[in-house]
Amino acid sequence: MGSKHELLGRRGALSAGISGIKRQLSSLASERRRLFSERDSLRASFFQLIDKVKELRKKRDEHTSAVKSLKDKRQSAFSVVRNASSEVTKLRVEREKRAKALGVKKSASAIASDIARLEFKIETVPMPFEHEQRLTKLIKEKKSEFKTARQLSDVLEKLRASSIEMQSSKSVSDSAHKELQLHASVSQKLHEDMLFFAGKADEVKVKLAPVDARISELSRDLASLRKELEQKLGELAVVNQELDGLSVEEKKQKQLEEAQRIEKVESELAAKMRSGRKLTTNDLIMLRGS
Repeated sequence: MGSKHELLGRRGALSAGISGIKRQLSSLASERRRLFSERDSLRASFFQLIDKVKELRKKRDEHTSAVKSLKDKRQSAFSVVRNASSEVTKLRVEREKRAKALGVKKSASAIASDIARLEFKIETVPMPFEHEQRLTKLIKEKKSEFKTARQLSDVLEKLRASSIEMQSSKSVSDSAHKELQLHASVSQKLHEDMLFFAGKADEVKVKLAPVDARISELSRDLASLRKELEQKLGELAVVNQELDGLSVEEKKQKQLEEAQRIEKVESELAAKMRSGRKLTTNDLIMLRGS
């Protein structure tokens, strides 16, 4: 155990050190609370941006899927158009070839219209007998021509069916192409928006890194200071205990010295009284004090 002077000096130094550590702890804790608040705000912003990116990606993927489906539909329809177009070309060649061989210059429907027109004329228009005979003969020739033209009906029916199929599939292909372009345009815009918000999220992430690092640094410093504070508080408790011990010893010593002084005063006054001397005012004061 050191002297009282040394212990008091030690206690003063420890108290000053403890006060300093407490001020540091308060300052660092305040900074960490501020950074916690800043980090929470940045994290909230980051996750909002990530949710936006996920939402845009989902919508983009839906349109991208639609584009793929429409490409398949367009390709399928275009294949039909290509095959039907080839068939139409082949049937046209066959029609021309057979028409030439049969000597047919008009279609059966056109000839039928001619026949109907001539018959209507005979029935409704007054004319000389010779003129009527010529028309009757012409109608007969037309009917023979119609019969011959009818031999082309099978190839014409196939040609008509292939043409209808080609036009229908072309319409499907064109419609799919237009719809595909619309979905592709929307998908591209959504992709651009997604990249924009992803970039914003990266910016927030960059801001978060130093905040997280500083919070970790502050947490380490706070833990170290708390440990140092605990150590100094322990040392201060020991010093205070030693000072308390010295105070008890000093009190005992003072009590002993006072008892000895009183005993001496009482002894001196008793001796004075035995010798027959009178007690003075000072003697009486000393007696009362003792």
